[in-house]
Amino acid sequence: MAGLVLGLANAPPGYPAAFERDVRLRDGRHVSVRPIVPEDAPDLAEAIASADAGTLRSRFLGGPPRLTPAVLHKSCTVDFQTRFALITRELVTGRLIAVARYEPLSDGVAEVAVVVVPAWRRVGLATALVEMLSLAALDRGVNVFTATYFADNRRVHRLIDLAGGTSRGQISDGIAECAVALDRDAICNALPAGGAPASPDRSTRSTIPATVRLADVIVEVADTLGETFDLTTYLHLVADQCVRLLGVSAVGIVLRAENGEQQTAAATQERARLLDEFAGQVGQGPGVDCFRTGRPVSAPDASTLRDWPRFAAATTMTGFASVHVLPLRLRDQVIGTLSLFGDDPGTLDEDTLRAGQTLADVATIGLLQHRAIHDREVLAGQLQTALDSRVAIEQAKGVLAERLQVSVADAFTVLRSGARNHNRRLADLARAVLDGTDRVGPTPGTSPRSSCPSPTTMR
Repeated sequence: MAGLVLGLANAPPGYPAAFERDVRLRDGRHVSVRPIVPEDAPDLAEAIASADAGTLRSRFLGGPPRLTPAVLHKSCTVDFQTRFALITRELVTGRLIAVARYEPLSDGVAEVAVVVVPAWRRVGLATALVEMLSLAALDRGVNVFTATYFADNRRVHRLIDLAGGTSRGQISDGIAECAVALDRDAICNALPAGGAPASPDRSTRSTIPATVRLADVIVEVADTLGETFDLTTYLHLVADQCVRLLGVSAVGIVLRAENGEQQTAAATQERARLLDEFAGQVGQGPGVDCFRTGRPVSAPDASTLRDWPRFAAATTMTGFASVHVLPLRLRDQVIGTLSLFGDDPGTLDEDTLRAGQTLADVATIGLLQHRAIHDREVLAGQLQTALDSRVAIEQAKGVLAERLQVSVADAFTVLRSGARNHNRRLADLARAVLDGTDRVGPTPGTSPRSSCPSPTTMR
């Protein structure tokens, strides 16, 4: 396996060492980013061979090319001018987890593509790679990026629109192409000194203005009126968007059950789910107080929580150092809480808390509005369905983890990917796994860890 950082003697001609980076992502993990070199060919071949069908479909708009030595050599041999590519590796294992590149189309125009393995999505890696590619392109006379993608990929289309992209419509067979004019000032303002994201600072995570990103998230979170609306999927969307926008380590959502008790309905990490459930069981912690009073409660340093000794000990055991809880509330009606967990102690600034409460309020209004429009179901029934679904999902995660010999977190990624790929509700697929009518797992020839589809082409 090629080393994480090349020595000068091994670097090919024109190798831009300035693009070697240790990048810290929003969840606190670090990765190594550097320009691609011919020695990366074996690892690239392994990554493509082990990729799931969804990733290959999205990246290559169908099946991948035949991996001949010539194809691999061309992919890993670039001139760092008209053709430029970056790879990302895990710091500890050195495993290749992302590739980003641009290829020339015409003078000043290049096509961009980014692929990130599922376990490293939604933590800002794709955004960081696109920003680094953009700076490299501008320095080399490229002023416009184009992207070709499946037209039903709403995430790509929405990001391109917000970044100033101009849609050229569908080409054929559901494939769309968009173009983005690169803006050096916007990119530089979004990056800390050194030209690449080195920390999860909320003000430096994206070239998109924070107010625009918040508006985009609100639109997606508020979209609850479709006939295919699924509460369990919706709550996970809210939690994921909070992590992406607010820069916290994890998010948990607790809802009020029919009996009035609080129960965890969604969480972005297993440890967040466990901590929320423990708080409800022992009846202490900021979430319990927020649930009872309907007011925000913050615990910026878990080690100093004298009023909640059992919760403080559990927080330390899970690796979190701070917890900020916001109510899911409309006027006097509190239907749950939104917990923002941090790996480091500290307060959240006023703008972040306001954005978090805005998302919590929009989510609450969306849930209540859905009840009003679809009066065949009352809110209590919806919430109880979500809680019942959570039981099935947790059990299915355990079954998949045992069957595929992966972690519970990886098993959950496999489950969510299966539901997304086959247009099924997450809870329905979980029940099918439990009763044996659907054996979710990796496709033939792939490993369980790589079976969670879907690349990131631009985020």
